[in-house]
Amino acid sequence: MTASGASLNAKFQRQSPNQSGTVKKLGGVGTGQPFYDPTVFAPVTTVAYGNVGRNTLYGPGSVNTDFSLLRTFKVTERLGLQFRADAANLFNAPHFCNPGGCSTGGTTSRASSNFLTITAAKNDERQFRFGLRMSF
Repeated sequence: MTASGASLNAKFQRQSPNQSGTVKKLGGVGTGQPFYDPTVFAPVTTVAYGNVGRNTLYGPGSVNTDFSLLRTFKVTERLGLQFRADAANLFNAPHFCNPGGCSTGGTTSRASSNFLTITAAKNDERQFRFGLRMSF
């Protein structure tokens, strides 16, 4: 998370906001629905670094189901034929980005209106793959 570094006045330094209480996970997804409570974080107004450390919050988890179905047929004694069907993300579950993640959407800057908001999903939709394998 970042905050305005105007009060710090230090070149090439990142400023973090001040945390003023316990962070509550709200779990919202979309504009206007923050994932964490943004009112717990305040901008820094003194000549000091903010008290929020790096990697203090976790993003949304993801559950993924991959599935494979295959059948092997014996054509001759030495020749085999295998048909495969593979599915990645079988149930097409959405995998949301972290607040401010995936290079678009929300931001981790305290000055933004989308602070701690998830506004994007990862591009990992359901995919099927079929294959035929001959063994000899």
